[in-house]
Amino acid sequence: MSAGAYWMDDCTIQVPPGYRDRTSHTLEWKTPEGDAVALIIQRDLLPPGAPADLQRYVAGQTADYPARFAGFHLELDEASDSDAAFPMRRKAFRWCKDQDVLYHHQAFVLAGDRIIVLTAAAKAAHRESVDALIDDALRSFAARGA
Repeated sequence: MSAGAYWMDDCTIQVPPGYRDRTSHTLEWKTPEGDAVALIIQRDLLPPGAPADLQRYVAGQTADYPARFAGFHLELDEASDSDAAFPMRRKAFRWCKDQDVLYHHQAFVLAGDRIIVLTAAAKAAHRESVDALIDDALRSFAARGA
């Protein structure tokens, strides 16, 4: 395999051909109680020539949530309005890990040839902070590139 250049804002590295770019960034804050609130931003490029079917993508990514997340309880499942700047689907759910109840709020955004997935997560007690984090991120969302 020959290597190709992969560019990031921070560096450039050589990688073999044939990779699928599923870039992920994780940002974390602490609550006054010391709990973590995280925002994970993921990018998934759609295969060349593939139809940009956001509903199908989200269904494929989330179909196993009830099996993967113990005590899964869906709290929100909604699509963006037709006049939104980007097609989007939001999901929010609670689940249990050990003794904690956790809360995830996700936004799947179709931006040209890629899907950007924003996931804010924390203990369910910090639900308002998680929702505000996603809402703020979506208000300021701007796609770069194609």
